[in-house]
Amino acid sequence: MPRFRAVPSRYDFPAAEKATLEFWEWVDMDTDGTTDDRREVLVKNAADNSTLDTLIQATSNQAEANWTLRSYSLDQAVCGRQVYLQFNLYSDQANVDGGWF
Repeated sequence: MPRFRAVPSRYDFPAAEKATLEFWEWVDMDTDGTTDDRREVLVKNAADNSTLDTLIQATSNQAEANWTLRSYSLDQAVCGRQVYLQFNLYSDQANVDGGWF
């Protein structure tokens, strides 16, 4: 199954006590009842690439025909660390829909 991934950027939170990730997303993924198409947003430790937190882990069956603002607290995952935010889309290519933006 192909995986499509945005190139991650490193973010530094050496003295942060609070952090929030906000982004707009538009979802038009396969709604055939399977879990073949899915998306995820991970917070990764820049030092060893371990996963510190999973913000989104959603399967198909979601077709939101509009832009939606998402907001996630990163407090525990990022305090005192350098992290990557990793956006992954998995698709089986059986049904072609708009995707995830």
